[in-house]
Amino acid sequence: LKSEQLLSPHYAFDIGGAKTHILAEGSFTADPAGIFGQRGLMDASSKAARAARARHLSSDGCLAEPMMYGAVLVQVDGKNVLLDSCLGEVMLPPVMPADEDGVRRAPYPLLDTMERCAQVRPDEIDLVVHSHLHPDHIGWNMRFSLEGGTGELVATFPNAKHVVQQAEWAYPAKHFACPWRAHWETLCAPLEELGMLELVDGDVGLLPSLSLIRTPGHTPGHQCVRIASEGQVGFYVGDALHTVAQVTWPELSPLFDCCDWQAARA
Repeated sequence: LKSEQLLSPHYAFDIGGAKTHILAEGSFTADPAGIFGQRGLMDASSKAARAARARHLSSDGCLAEPMMYGAVLVQVDGKNVLLDSCLGEVMLPPVMPADEDGVRRAPYPLLDTMERCAQVRPDEIDLVVHSHLHPDHIGWNMRFSLEGGTGELVATFPNAKHVVQQAEWAYPAKHFACPWRAHWETLCAPLEELGMLELVDGDVGLLPSLSLIRTPGHTPGHQCVRIASEGQVGFYVGDALHTVAQVTWPELSPLFDCCDWQAARA
């Protein structure tokens, strides 16, 4: 994708017979030190880092390509499959601006874009596949029942199964020190109680054209999605890659990776 496409709330393309919609809730330019730390991309002693800086940094020192908060909708095999659920409205990060009522909202709310551009309502989603359970990938699992951020929390996609790797679910479920446990308790744990959770273990096929590949490293149970339709293949990599610089230099490990060598291998 080109930078201008990443900055748009919606971009659609086909992978064979799979209609694919990129749905962005927001984008930003990033200081590489905030992604890779003072080492990594900024480490002058690293040959990979020096080459990456020359190719992937803009004149102001930020990453040349924008970073995006978003999700992907894939329409394939008669199913509507949402890959990750982005920021949501319940526990938005402080970087999101507040409106005149003091409520933080994403620049391009996912549900609005999905219905307007892809003509898909939340109750028409069949599967939600989570690459991992970091807060910016689970935000729309739950929503407020009333407008204006009030009311009880209800499932946003009432007819969908949420698909997660067992190892990914177990980490926040069993470890109270997990940094994103509070988000998991609010946005994920209710799904199990509602019978909307499907745990998988390893590489599995979900649909004839859609399969999962376990890729631990960024998190203990991170997974990627392979889409294969009519002779064409595409991959949704979640946060196995944060920036295109890692395609050439996978050893550049973001601060958010729980295991840098596993992340590089993924």
